[in-house]
Amino acid sequence: MRKAYSRIFQPYNKNRETGDEDGTTEDSQKRESETILPQPSVFGEMPTYFHVGANAKECLLRGYKIGAWQIQCRSEVDGLTLSTYGEAYPKASDIFGGLEAYKEVGNGHVAIAWLTDKQILANVGLKNHFSGGLCYSNLKCSGSPEDSSDFKCQLKTGIERNPIKLEVILPLHNQSFIKGYALVVPTEKWILGYRMVYNLDEKAFDKHALCVGFNNGSTEFGLKLENLKDLRGSIFQRMGDSWAFAFKMNSYGSEGQAKFAFGGQYEFDNGSILKAKMRDDANVGVVYQTSLGENIGVQYHFGFEGKSPLDGEHKIGASWSFNC
Repeated sequence: MRKAYSRIFQPYNKNRETGDEDGTTEDSQKRESETILPQPSVFGEMPTYFHVGANAKECLLRGYKIGAWQIQCRSEVDGLTLSTYGEAYPKASDIFGGLEAYKEVGNGHVAIAWLTDKQILANVGLKNHFSGGLCYSNLKCSGSPEDSSDFKCQLKTGIERNPIKLEVILPLHNQSFIKGYALVVPTEKWILGYRMVYNLDEKAFDKHALCVGFNNGSTEFGLKLENLKDLRGSIFQRMGDSWAFAFKMNSYGSEGQAKFAFGGQYEFDNGSILKAKMRDDANVGVVYQTSLGENIGVQYHFGFEGKSPLDGEHKIGASWSFNC
């Protein structure tokens, strides 16, 4: 079972780990596909549109934006999963977190979370397997008891039967975008997809995107073309059992700029991973992630300005996760 906190906390927390490589959030709809770090594919289920280039994202994004500190705790009693989340980003004084209760019931699940910014989030989902396929629906609502106008609700629904997957997100209340994608997996190694975002307020499409991905276990590449102007590409290459290297580039034709990052990782015999990367602005980051036993995960991050490694800004962060 996936970690319960990822179902609610990840889309709403202030952590920039799932944000753009430069940590910015402006023009978020345009760059949204870049901001999603997907969970590993569930065994027996098809990947999503956002799994294209997932290994490169994992190598170059995961762990580099964990802020001053981050802690996650998860426990399960009689089928009820309780999760807590807390972080300080970007400074130790800027604290955010929450508590979530999650319960699986038959083919579905129910989750509710309380966040420190006074938001209440609810998530109700249902899955049904049928003759080699899967259909699912997920109702997500959020709001604040102090402001009824802040209430939002959307429905994500999809259907898949290898080699085709369709998914759409429908706005039900206080939402402006219809989002969806179609995916084809012609072979085990290839992914082809199309994604769109429709703005109901402006009655126009905000995004059309085509993607192609390849992964044979050692080599991965992904390519996405958005609105026939913006191009995203990534390459991830394993070198033996321990070494891997990645390169990622975004070319925003409409803005006349390009961003890139390259780096690598080394996996030790005990499963610990040491990662390093450099961005186009010469900023350098190093991440070390390891496990203390089966139930404790640890990540440390150190970053500095490559143009001025001594006098420039330095960042240090630590992340701990507990399962019991």
